Parts: sequence; structure tokens; C-alpha cells
Amino acid sequence: MSSERLVGFFVLFGLVTLVFFIFFPEKSVSNQSILENKKIESVEKNYKNPDKKLLSFDLEFESFDESDFDFFVLKGNSFEDKKNAERSLKKLNDAGYPAFIEKSEKINNLYVVYVGPFLEKNDILNDIENIQIISESKNEEILRWNLSD
Repeated sequence: MSSERLVGFFVLFGLVTLVFFIFFPEKSVSNQSILENKKIESVEKNYKNPDKKLLSFDLEFESFDESDFDFFVLKGNSFEDKKNAERSLKKLNDAGYPAFIEKSEKINNLYVVYVGPFLEKNDILNDIENIQIISESKNEEILRWNLSD
């Protein structure tokens, strides 16, 4: 009887050990530290070269360029007075819309309020009526915009 209990104990111990290794695999500390060091070196390299436009965040994802991102913006009102442009910007931001001001390159002392950037044109179209009410404008234009502009 005691030999059967001893065999049962070893079988049970073996099953518990097997389940433990299946559900809690041991991570290799040396491999994990190597991966972390490579990520740190990659990030440090990018910070040491600020003129470089390519950024690297992960070992699987090598890099991206600012021109890879195309967005959409809504060109709204244009103002001669910067304070009026800032008031319009504040209204849009208070309503939860991302917006920014750019000084016109073609006409001096003209400030243009843009709403966005948005990932898709439909993001603007779905909300254009609310944006028109908030910005008090009816002459908007949807434009493509990317980070390198």
C-alpha cells in the first residue's frame, strides 16, 4: 500500500510540475536584457542625432518618416487680427476639436484657423455642421495635410 502511495505522489508531483512549466514558462534573463539594451541603444542613437528625420521605437518596426502621415484639416475662417483668430481657436478647442492657427504665406497679416488634423476626410464630414456653428463659418475647405508641411 505504501509503494502505491509513493508512486501516486511522484505522478501527482510530476503533473503539478508539468502544469507549472506550461503555464509559467521561465523567461531567459540574458535574452530579455539583450533586447532591452538594443531598444535603449536605438532610442539613444535617435536622440543624439536630432537632425535625423527617421525615428525608431521598436526592434520589429524599423522606422518611419514624417511624410508617411497624411491627415485632413478643415481650413476655416481667416482673420486680419490675430486676437480674433485666437478667439475662434479657443471656441473650437473648448468644444473639443483639435485646431491650430497658421499665418498666411501669401497675404501679410492674415491668420487662418484650421480644424484638425483628422485621420480621415469622413471624420470632418461627420461633424462639419457642428464645426460651422462653433466657428461661425460657411466657407470651409477640406485639405490634405502632413507633418512635413
